Amino acid sequence: MQKRTASSIASIFLLSSLLVCFFNILPARAAGIIYIRADGSIDPPSAPIQQSGNTYTFTGDIYDRIVVERSGITIDGANHTVQGDGTSDGILLSGLTTVTVCNMLISTCDYGLNISSSEHIIVSRINLTNNNDGIVLTDSSYSFLYRNMITANSFEGIYFYSSYSNTVSGNKIASNEFDGIYFYSSFSNTVSGNQIASNQFDGIYLYYSTNNIITENNITNNKNGISSYYSTSNRIFHNSFANTMNQVNPEGSLDIWDDSYPSGGNHWSDYSGSDAFSGPYQNETGSDGIGDTPYTIDSNNRDNYPIMNPWTHKIGDVNFDGKVNVKDSYAVSRSYGTSLLGPNPMGRYYNAVCDLNNDDKIDVKDLFVVGKHFGT
Repeated sequence: MQKRTASSIASIFLLSSLLVCFFNILPARAAGIIYIRADGSIDPPSAPIQQSGNTYTFTGDIYDRIVVERSGITIDGANHTVQGDGTSDGILLSGLTTVTVCNMLISTCDYGLNISSSEHIIVSRINLTNNNDGIVLTDSSYSFLYRNMITANSFEGIYFYSSYSNTVSGNKIASNEFDGIYFYSSFSNTVSGNQIASNQFDGIYLYYSTNNIITENNITNNKNGISSYYSTSNRIFHNSFANTMNQVNPEGSLDIWDDSYPSGGNHWSDYSGSDAFSGPYQNETGSDGIGDTPYTIDSNNRDNYPIMNPWTHKIGDVNFDGKVNVKDSYAVSRSYGTSLLGPNPMGRYYNAVCDLNNDDKIDVKDLFVVGKHFGT
């Protein structure tokens, strides 16, 4: 009887162990879908999202895909997480206008944030990590990506496909397994004031892309700082390049690598020239912070006015042209009275670079900052 009892207990233990192993190797459940419908409703109603007017606030972490069908809204993650199963988008915005997505972590998705055929989308204070791609914009324009952490994604940190007039500013884009930012057939976008570091391939990759502005970025410890493939007329100046295998890797491209004299070009950590002279031809007595000889990239590309020290951004310079003047005052006034979380006056859009005191609204305090530094 005792042996039989012991045998039964052993059998039960073995069966329990097998069941535990079985359930442990079951695949993760497929993510469901939460919709924010065009009529403003949340489907299913049990989703951890609370609606108040045009603002949708997370009340808990979300393990489903979110599909947004309504324009003119704010989605505030309230520092919660959207976590996927690696096979679908975290959040999809398609065919929308004037949507703000902010304050959340998006992880383990295919595309963390998928923006398609949309305009005036604001993405701010989002941590996108361990997705296949962090943010993907397709056929989209006039969107603003600001103050995000885009790190450790399996392919691209940010991927632009056939998109134009978007702004990427104030982000940390680092340790992605392919490129920090990839432009495919995209034009007239602005990349300014970002930390772009330790990406396995390129800090920025330009593929058949034109007329983009890349300025005041720290581009460090990538395999290539910038690669440009059959791209033309991109303006690249006031950036700091350091500790890369290749500062620039051009192929069939003809880009512009300085902002003329006396504004200057880029800081190159491997520049070996001196600064004994000044002037547009660098033949006048006295140094001016600009190298006396050009920085040669290849036979078609060179920085005519390499700057000797890393570029320092001027407070109040919201258009990143190296000076604080009436253009900056005008830019702030155009967004005056707007806020990140809205609602905003008709025809006015929150422009995060004009939010100089980082309080999520553009008001007299921001105009004061421009005034204080005016003329520098």
